[in-house]
Amino acid sequence: METTAKRLLTRDEAATRARVHRNTISRWIADGALTKYTVRGRFVRVDASELDTLLTPVPATESRSGV
Repeated sequence: METTAKRLLTRDEAATRARVHRNTISRWIADGALTKYTVRGRFVRVDASELDTLLTPVPATESRSGV
């Protein structure tokens, strides 16, 4: 059985990595954009790869009017 360990970040580490305020990380968790992992019942962590996926730019599409 293969298991891969998640790299869990604190809110402060995630905020630094994303270059946003830690409250933004909390808001993303509340909005469901990031999954919250609770360690020892009270410490909040987020998955680094999930954060990276959230931060990956989406290519712009051409408008239908061709402008």
